[in-house]
Amino acid sequence: MRRTHVGTTLLALLALLTLLALATACDDTSSNRPRDDAAIDGGPDAADVIGDADADAELPDPEERLKLAGDLAITKISLFQSVEIPIWRDGDALAPSAIVIVPDRTLRVVVWAAPQNGYSARPLTLMVSVIPAAGDPVDLQATVTFPAASDPANPATAVFLELPASLVPANLGLSVRILDEAAAQTPETQPHPARAGTLTAPLAVAVEPAQEPVRLILIPIRYQDGGQDFLPDTSPAQLALYETLLEATYPGGFELVLHAELAWDDPFTWTGNFDFGDLNGALVDLKASEGEAPESYYYALVAPADTFSDYCGGSCTTGQSYEVSNPGSADYRVGGGMGFSGENSAWTLVHELGHMFGRSHTGCDVSRDDDDYPYSGGMLGSWGLDPRSGAWIDPADCADFMGYCDPTWVSDYTWNGLYDRIVELAQLYPPAAPSPVRLLHVNLADGTLRVGALLTAPRAPGDRTVRVLVSDAKGPREIDAPAVFQSGGTAFTLALPAGIDARSTQLPDFPHLTRR
Repeated sequence: MRRTHVGTTLLALLALLTLLALATACDDTSSNRPRDDAAIDGGPDAADVIGDADADAELPDPEERLKLAGDLAITKISLFQSVEIPIWRDGDALAPSAIVIVPDRTLRVVVWAAPQNGYSARPLTLMVSVIPAAGDPVDLQATVTFPAASDPANPATAVFLELPASLVPANLGLSVRILDEAAAQTPETQPHPARAGTLTAPLAVAVEPAQEPVRLILIPIRYQDGGQDFLPDTSPAQLALYETLLEATYPGGFELVLHAELAWDDPFTWTGNFDFGDLNGALVDLKASEGEAPESYYYALVAPADTFSDYCGGSCTTGQSYEVSNPGSADYRVGGGMGFSGENSAWTLVHELGHMFGRSHTGCDVSRDDDDYPYSGGMLGSWGLDPRSGAWIDPADCADFMGYCDPTWVSDYTWNGLYDRIVELAQLYPPAAPSPVRLLHVNLADGTLRVGALLTAPRAPGDRTVRVLVSDAKGPREIDAPAVFQSGGTAFTLALPAGIDARSTQLPDFPHLTRR
């Protein structure tokens, strides 16, 4: 997928995305092909190196932890989410990594080991003990066979074990050991090359605080041309593809909201491309008029022909967005791109949203606008991991997604930059303190309604709503009040703003209720 870049505005840069039906700079395949995960798999599947990884229901016999393999020495330990985070090398813990680890996501622990004299390849046990800040350690273990030789620059020559997301809520410690049931016991206090970190002196792992999900408003464009209407794919499957790819390449969760359709009939540019410039200006106006949260993002999905090949027979613009370098420029967090079925449109979204996060081009078949990008040619610089498939991402074959080459992934540099923007917005727009609410209890079985308690600091509201006619300083009006229903559906509780007189409310959908 090829992309081009256009000029700047006073408050934000416009990033122009161009796709050419030509071979890419870092892959020998057509840019119009569907992305093939096998092309970015730099190592064996998990089944080739790991099996039976379980969190033990009970702590194992302490003596079993002491049976350390005598013919292997751990040489390197790295953690992976979507990027690599090295934490231990050649007998020593590394300085705390600047690479972000986000909470509540699976964390892959990758272990390299060097055979010692007399090593015989055989099934051994890789044990990882997770030591939380509070509570008992949790042991996970896997049966593995270490290769006769390993390359510390290639995780495909190592073994690994996955920590489930539930074990990665906050800062934690790790003890990693290679166990051999036939080995003699080595005291926990005695150093051993097959162990890194102990239960009392674990390897420290810094996990970032949890953040609110990124709110992304997807706007289907009904493109009208020559008496025909063209709509993007907004099926559940396509929306799920967007969400899974975004959460695989961004260090944060996403809340995707499907907006109502927006009709558009501007003609193509003289070059035969969809004109995103005027559309993005309209999106700025739309966001302002709707009063959407300032930290939210607007993204138009456009499919201006029956198929992508009908639209793009050669070089074409597939997306464009504002490059919002200032996190306070809330009005300009808008952009648009292709909305055809499949993963190519999802990668367009990943790239364009990167611009809205303030990211510039990193090079690789495009000028390097980000002078701080640390890796030559816009390539990744270190190994990555696709959490969707478990495939390794080889940095020699993949570029950062803020360039124009295929295949792409996220570099650790871009990963950190994206997280910085999430944190900046959280600091600029902290969640509002909850407003007091008055509860209203409804029992449909006996047809009664009763005013309940005043909650001064309510928790999360209900996930359903009920129409309520109210009268307050604003006059008579109708509101949708959050409601939580009891099992069976014959009773529920509403939460009304505290300033409303709950005694005078009416429920149009339940007109026969009496008060008590």
